[in-house]
Amino acid sequence: MHSLVKQKFWGIFWLLVAVFLWGPAPVITKLALAEIPQFSLSFSRSLLATAILLSLFYPRGYFKIERKDLAKFIAVGLAGSVFNVGFFFYGLQKTTASAAQAIFTIVPIINAVLAYFILKEKVKPIQVMGVLIGLAGAVMVAFGGMEEGRFNSGALLGDFFIVLAAVSWVFYILVSKNLSKRYSPFTI
Repeated sequence: MHSLVKQKFWGIFWLLVAVFLWGPAPVITKLALAEIPQFSLSFSRSLLATAILLSLFYPRGYFKIERKDLAKFIAVGLAGSVFNVGFFFYGLQKTTASAAQAIFTIVPIINAVLAYFILKEKVKPIQVMGVLIGLAGAVMVAFGGMEEGRFNSGALLGDFFIVLAAVSWVFYILVSKNLSKRYSPFTI
């Protein structure tokens, strides 16, 4: 029992670390985009992450992929890194960091809906209620931020690209869910 409590503690601890690291990401990215071109920032981010992940996980054999799964891994990589980050960075140049963060909260909603229709996952009533509450919150944030001038400033285009980033992230989640049955999260 003691080890289970310890495991749960560390799981919650690392989730909180992730929240504190990802929470300010849109603000930091918005500041960085003021100084660094979008594609340079995206490429640098990906290059650094690739170097770190390869050095940590390649020696342990995590990158062994069956040929039949190669197309899925390419799709996951494109959706989770190229399109998600590209759309997010471009959208962030046009909209505010707070709007981007608020819009991106629709990911669990889109994920639940698409998982139901595409993966045929069962949905419990509490999950439906959560989706509806989340959707109501996202709509309130979206329409609450429609101050005058927002329509002409290009912010709506930015918001649209943030939605595209969210959809590409959901695609990443759904495809990688299938791969996670056969591969380690470190491989995916």
